Amino acid sequence: TCNDDNACTNDSCTSDESGVECVFTPIVCNNGFSCVEGNCVEDPEPVDPCTNVTCNDDNACTNDSCTSDESGVECVFTPVTCEDGFTCSEGNCVEDPEPVDPCTFVSCDDGDPCTIDTCVTTEGDLARCVPVSREDCGDGLVCDNVEGAAQCVVAPCADDAECQDENPCTQHRCTDGVCELVPNLRDGNLPACEPGEICDAFTGDCVLTALCDEGQLPCESNNEYVRFCEGGQCLEVERVGCQEGFERHPDTFECAQPECTDGDPNRCETISGAVYSIRCDSDFWVVNHVCGDIAESACIAGECVSP
Repeated sequence: TCNDDNACTNDSCTSDESGVECVFTPIVCNNGFSCVEGNCVEDPEPVDPCTNVTCNDDNACTNDSCTSDESGVECVFTPVTCEDGFTCSEGNCVEDPEPVDPCTFVSCDDGDPCTIDTCVTTEGDLARCVPVSREDCGDGLVCDNVEGAAQCVVAPCADDAECQDENPCTQHRCTDGVCELVPNLRDGNLPACEPGEICDAFTGDCVLTALCDEGQLPCESNNEYVRFCEGGQCLEVERVGCQEGFERHPDTFECAQPECTDGDPNRCETISGAVYSIRCDSDFWVVNHVCGDIAESACIAGECVSP
């Protein structure tokens, strides 16, 4: 008798020349079924290894989950993802607050009125004070703290070269940051003229006589400069540009209007409240006579007349 006491096997006996043998053949069931007590029954659902595992990191802003593989089970805590400009707070996505400028609560006043004190944000959101020197005093001037107030003063000189002007008859030196005039001494660089001589401001040489008569205008001018006599010397100043519609006369350098032809008769013109008699000179209308104020003077046919 062949019996293995297993209801899920077919028990049988076989024989051959060598003798007899019991054979226990397992009962074969369809896929998804297994033999139970001699019957093919449907297999139960597999048991998830994470069923009895609790994953919780006590953080409302993570999604807690359990994963399993051949090596075992593992808890995974994934941060909650919010849209740009929002951050998770207590499990909810809330709008990010406006950033606070670290310079808001910083005072950068260094007590110097000659600096513009500013606060800048550096790497790491740190506040840093940066004093910037004022540059609104103009050429040759610097800002100075005078009794707590900013004042523009003459910049102190650093050496004698900064004190020199364009007049070769004078020499200056820098003393304690202040430019001072050096007496006209004959030292090889600056001539000291003898009595009856005068220093030519254009050449720096001593000449025996005055170069011009005081109050007269023998000094030759040009289109850019007016030369005039002062102290027996011809000095020059840069011309002021002509008003709109006027040009510099090529010979007299007066501001005139180039609208005439030589030979045109004189005519009258009222300019800035005054009456003028003007004539044509080298195709320019130039002043012939100043008749006077418009309320007290008159001009007829190019000639000044009494009202």
